[in-house]
Amino acid sequence: MVYNPLAGKGRAQKEVKLVVDYFKKQGIRHTIQTTSSITAIEQYDCLVLIGGDGTLNYMLNQYFPIPCPILLIKGGTGNDFYSHLYGQLKTIQLLELLVQKMHIQNIDIGKCNQHYFINGIGFGFDAAVVQTNSAKKRMTGKLGYLIDVLLNLFHYNEQVISLKINNEPLIQRPLFMLTIANGRTYGGGFKVAPRAKSNDGLLEFIAIQPITKWKRLLLLPIMDRGWHLNLKMVNYQQINSCEMSAIQPFSIHLDGELQQGTHFKVNLLQGHVQMIVP
Repeated sequence: MVYNPLAGKGRAQKEVKLVVDYFKKQGIRHTIQTTSSITAIEQYDCLVLIGGDGTLNYMLNQYFPIPCPILLIKGGTGNDFYSHLYGQLKTIQLLELLVQKMHIQNIDIGKCNQHYFINGIGFGFDAAVVQTNSAKKRMTGKLGYLIDVLLNLFHYNEQVISLKINNEPLIQRPLFMLTIANGRTYGGGFKVAPRAKSNDGLLEFIAIQPITKWKRLLLLPIMDRGWHLNLKMVNYQQINSCEMSAIQPFSIHLDGELQQGTHFKVNLLQGHVQMIVP
């Protein structure tokens, strides 16, 4: 078992006690390690990982390829990929998967330059919202994300970016936001990529053209429900690679972790992570 002691403002540590109590009751051999002091990960039959999307992102980037199946326990402030895999299942229900009917599924991940991501990446308005949240670190979850959205909604200015999607010709255009997703939701439940499947060998590409500031406000509840993919201002397709570039450095986020540069190359790695699922 590995947990992030900083995840979820202490929530992860509470989940550790619940998991340990369950393991002791079931007679399951286990070790307890934090994300900052992991040793001999290759000896595990299963990695029970307690944290949020950022914790899962950290493990992928520090220890990929992870040599054993992962069971993710919700313990962070951003738990979108947990919800993508497990819906509303509780911790005890997930732990029972280990002793009753463990099912292992090969999950796709993305690679952006030299970094891995599992839920998705975002450019433009999406990255600005993450940057606002990273700067203040006060309110968490969906409410915190919504507040960050509203703080940026009327002040964000669209950016021009060059795109090369799959093997198509290079195009240059201003965008309000761009999401390349492997999971369905962002920000604690916003259905940004409602059709996403993390084992289909494809990434979801959702680009939103420049829109007036008041239309942005109207877009928000539509996107929350996942009803935006057929709107005229939205370009939706499924892809397996994409390149983004600009003359001036720009920001993107990978699973909520900010990166900055002038060129990002995104590829899909099909079935590269084993996850324990219902």
